[in-house]
Amino acid sequence: GPTQSYSSYRGGGSNQIYPEEIVTLQQAVADNPQDLVAKVVLANALEQGGYLLEAIDVYQAIIQQDQEGSFKGAAEKALEELQAKLAPTQAPSSQPEAFFSYRHGLPGADSSQLIPETQIEQGTTPDLLQRLLDLPIASKQFVAFLSCSTISVVAVVGAGMLISLVAGRNQLKNQAVAELAVADVNYDIKINQMKFGFRGQSDNPAIIQAAQLHAEGKPLPPELKKQLQSILKNEINSRHIEYATLVGKDFKIIVNGNRDRSGQIFNPDGLVQDVLNNPRQLAISTKVPVADLKKEAAPYVQSITTPEALIRYVLTPVVNPTTNEVLGVLFSGDVINGQHPVSIKNQIVKDTVSIFNGGYSAIYLNQSDGQLALATSAQGESQKSPQQPPRLQMNVTLSDLSLLRQAQRSGEEQVLTGQGKDMSLAVKPIMGSDRKPIAFLVRGTPEQSLQKLLQETFLLQLGVGILTLVFAAFVALILGRLLTKPIKQLQETAQQLGTGEMGIRAEVKSRDEVGQLAYTFNEMADRIEANAQTIQTTVIERQEEAEAQRRQKEELQEGVIRLLLDIEEAAKGDLTVKTQIETGAVGSIADAFNATIAGLRSLVEKVLVTAEEVNQKAQQESQSVSTLSEQAIAQSQDIEAINQAINAMADSLESIDRTAQNAADIARQGNEAAKEGQVKMDQTVNSI
Repeated sequence: GPTQSYSSYRGGGSNQIYPEEIVTLQQAVADNPQDLVAKVVLANALEQGGYLLEAIDVYQAIIQQDQEGSFKGAAEKALEELQAKLAPTQAPSSQPEAFFSYRHGLPGADSSQLIPETQIEQGTTPDLLQRLLDLPIASKQFVAFLSCSTISVVAVVGAGMLISLVAGRNQLKNQAVAELAVADVNYDIKINQMKFGFRGQSDNPAIIQAAQLHAEGKPLPPELKKQLQSILKNEINSRHIEYATLVGKDFKIIVNGNRDRSGQIFNPDGLVQDVLNNPRQLAISTKVPVADLKKEAAPYVQSITTPEALIRYVLTPVVNPTTNEVLGVLFSGDVINGQHPVSIKNQIVKDTVSIFNGGYSAIYLNQSDGQLALATSAQGESQKSPQQPPRLQMNVTLSDLSLLRQAQRSGEEQVLTGQGKDMSLAVKPIMGSDRKPIAFLVRGTPEQSLQKLLQETFLLQLGVGILTLVFAAFVALILGRLLTKPIKQLQETAQQLGTGEMGIRAEVKSRDEVGQLAYTFNEMADRIEANAQTIQTTVIERQEEAEAQRRQKEELQEGVIRLLLDIEEAAKGDLTVKTQIETGAVGSIADAFNATIAGLRSLVEKVLVTAEEVNQKAQQESQSVSTLSEQAIAQSQDIEAINQAINAMADSLESIDRTAQNAADIARQGNEAAKEGQVKMDQTVNSI
């Protein structure tokens, strides 16, 4: 973790032991070797963990792999920094105590600018966050900017693809609904053809005559019957239908285009009775048992495998033009089921697929047992040339019938849309006479064009995203350099200031945080310089004071010595000695000494004068014994006075001696004070 430091460096061999975070990053790189971002993060983690040689290997791999140059510049710069760090410590194993785990202080810092891990405050910061905090500022800014750009690009591309997919599928569903309407038109074409053809046949005089004869209970002449059979047979062959029958008012078949079923009751689902009761041309889809088709000997039914078939009926009333009486009903029916690949009954789905040059078209029968059975289907694959018809595959069943089940459960005549396999589906129920779905029209619009469009859109968005990421990486590098360059300059300025170079200031180029930091640094430098000048002035003053004290000490010592020498001469009896008057305490003592010597000298001079006068008077005059005695007494008294004066002088000399001793003590104390002041001055200088 970030709080761990490594006291020794271990090479990048197979026995290398890494922290858990680095192992996780190595596994991520191994899982996806092309992920340059993972490699950048791994290289930074190795660098921050102190595995510099391994980090160099990863950076070299990034430089070799990054053909687009997104991370190449940053990797080269980091590689240069690591090589500069390892230059003085190529043999770290020989000096294990000198190798520690370092963290970058600033981008591009050399080994002298690295901060020891022991000086970084450690707390409860998570390992991943701590590693992020330990990254260089330029790397943090680069990773953050590139991560945000990557997230934005991925989000935009993903959202764009999702929007394109949803919009494309909605468009395809709408297209499927529109194409289903064309299939519905193709479904109704045959009905309209039968309506038009049998409306004309209902006005045929032969058909009217036959219906009139049957209504009157008269048999048909053979020639007329044969003629009607020929007419109805031609309708079956020309329109590729299964039923062409003339039914009388008694629901009995008058003439039939297929097998002769004259006299048989024919009223499927009560439709003939409905037309007789409400004369009009009626078109309706319904289900018919395949067994009835086989009784009819209808063509195109041999390949039908389901028990029921989907059929379209058109009933046209035959009216007496004179009396407008309904004489009978012309009954036509067209079966939809066409499982045979070349069956003419596949024309509805074939035409739909051909019109749209591909896709899926089908009709499913809702059987009486609730099961869904394929009546007919076609699936086409468009050719390279638009002039070529699509390559068709018949009777293709949908793999998922859930949309048809939904329409079956709904029971309403509404178009439903959904998603099939590689296609968008639209389903429309075909309602029977009871207004319940008897079959379902299905149209599937292929998604190849959408997938191609999505692929082209994805490639376009991917290209734009890559260009955006490259531009974001370039901008991140530029911004990183713009951000770290003033910080590095500020660091260099701080280092120069730290070496004692005064007068240097940081250049303030902006008003952002870095500019504010440079401005604050300049203020701090001003205060440091002012404090340095104040300290220098104080040092000079202290030095001058120490010098003055030293001179005073020397002068005191010289004055005391001179005074002691003069006292020694005076003690020998030289009362002419006069010591030099100095300033201070020694000067006061010298002044008192001079005054004392002067007093003694004056007293001695008076004694000498008095003695001389006594001697002269003794020699000049001879007085009487009494006078001499008196003079002797007076002289004795004078001598006594002299003795007292001499005693006083001795006391004075003793006082002078004590004074001299005191002066010597004062001089010694001054010398000790000077020495102590010298020591304190030296300590002050050292402290400064």
